[in-house]
Amino acid sequence: MTDERVDCMYLTFRAVELALSHSPEEATQIALEKRFHSKGILKDGQVMNYDDRFEYGEDMIESGKWGKDITREVGRMIKIKGSRGKRFRRDPSTH
Repeated sequence: MTDERVDCMYLTFRAVELALSHSPEEATQIALEKRFHSKGILKDGQVMNYDDRFEYGEDMIESGKWGKDITREVGRMIKIKGSRGKRFRRDPSTH
């Protein structure tokens, strides 16, 4: 791992991996499962499908891999159009 060079996504990835694991090996397996849209592929200690990793927090939430989205339970949600132009799924509880 490259803990000395982090951005906000890496910090989130690493904090979850370490919290859920009991060993460095287990943290690696959790990383391969959670950091990617599909699953990370290691070959000779290198990630082969790095471009498949999550780049946006909203994508991580929508994937379901990171737990249950409890936003509605905390307070009222307002959805705004993001810079990617991505459409949100409709919230059935508001219709």
